[in-house]
Amino acid sequence: MPEALMRARFTAFALGMTEVLLATWAPETRPPRHALEGAQPRWLRLDIEASEAQPPEGWVRFQALGR
Repeated sequence: MPEALMRARFTAFALGMTEVLLATWAPETRPPRHALEGAQPRWLRLDIEASEAQPPEGWVRFQALGR
């Protein structure tokens, strides 16, 4: 599950899908909407290095490559 969520969020960042990002971001750390809109890096690739699910939480170590 954590890896699938990371892949979905990477896709949302890459395609500028602000609503998806806001819906999947923890409210206590979510930036304001305007911070997610406008000029963004062009995301090219997501490399998952490791992940582990430990319900109700999990973690993902990844590298996102962009320019």
